[in-house]
Amino acid sequence: MKINNTFFVLDTETGGVDPNNASLMEVAGVVIKDFKIVKTYSSLVKSEDGSYKCNDFARKMHGISNEMCNLSGKLPIQIVKDLKAIRDEYFDGNPMTIIAHNASFDISFIKKMFVDAGCVLTSNNNDNEYDYNKIFSRNAIDTATMALLLRSQDKLPFDRCSLDNILLYYKVNIQEQARHSALGDAMMTVKAFANMYNDMFTIKAKNRQYDISSFETDFDDEKKLKSKNNEKDF
Repeated sequence: MKINNTFFVLDTETGGVDPNNASLMEVAGVVIKDFKIVKTYSSLVKSEDGSYKCNDFARKMHGISNEMCNLSGKLPIQIVKDLKAIRDEYFDGNPMTIIAHNASFDISFIKKMFVDAGCVLTSNNNDNEYDYNKIFSRNAIDTATMALLLRSQDKLPFDRCSLDNILLYYKVNIQEQARHSALGDAMMTVKAFANMYNDMFTIKAKNRQYDISSFETDFDDEKKLKSKNNEKDF
């Protein structure tokens, strides 16, 4: 059996961490085939009633306002239709395999979007063409888990497998203006995946010069945000 070499690299921006109590604000995806980008997609998400659940911390991180979503966003059912069209064009109608960093988080919000769009989450005896499991595979590749596996083989030097640490180790230029936008982070995830995939199939990782103290050791997004606030107002 030939393994599908086309993937959908997913990222989201949200109003919090729980899809039942926070809004999905932005969805983006990058289709890669043979490690080449063949399609990009991004959309703000518009709610039916124009209201959103977004805490202050999340709002400051991604900078997405309710007005932006209401003016430029698409309703969930429109985004679902867009995703189906991508599946049909680039995956021959087969469910798309997601790649994401901490994939379960993004997938939980995407599944909630399907529910909000009136689509069910199981394809058992179901003729709904917009069913989640007809558009996305049950399998997913988590780049955070890939990093943990490489760390267990001493191929990565840090314990916290954040996307920033991975990009720093592989010397990927991080475009700060693109970080914490769904498409920008999806593009960074593509680069993280490609680099780690190469190291997974080498006996020993390439020699790299790095300062271990430069890697993050905790979840310090809040500290970074406070530092930015000291430099300029949002």
